[in-house]
Amino acid sequence: MNVTSDPGEESSAYYEAEALLIALLGDDPDMLESVIKAGGDVNTAFEEGQTPLHILIESTIDGMMQDDLVAPGPETLKMIELLLGNGAELSRLNDAGETPLDILNVYAAGSKESFERLKDIFRGLIPDIDDRITYISGSSV
Repeated sequence: MNVTSDPGEESSAYYEAEALLIALLGDDPDMLESVIKAGGDVNTAFEEGQTPLHILIESTIDGMMQDDLVAPGPETLKMIELLLGNGAELSRLNDAGETPLDILNVYAAGSKESFERLKDIFRGLIPDIDDRITYISGSSV
């Protein structure tokens, strides 16, 4: 499903997607779990093709940078685990042709050391992260 800012016609899928987005942005794993159990699509494409994993991984890294944290909170990690455990696809591309993990190169800002630290944050949830993404020199926010 592709969700835009205008639902066009009222549908349960649209409202499930909106609830999914609210749970993600509200850092609410209990709500996210409820939405998934109610049939929320963990691979829904929002504006610009951003999936829940795109949104969550980017907001996690951005929030850590803004709050000067070295690791995300347990709620965020639980939400990533919920998405992955319910079939969220790490290989899903957004409209720019990027996977959810490609954002690590952007936020690493050209630093291989930063890139490796970001990978380490997600390694517990994505054990094969080294096979899924490689460092690209020169990427930046």
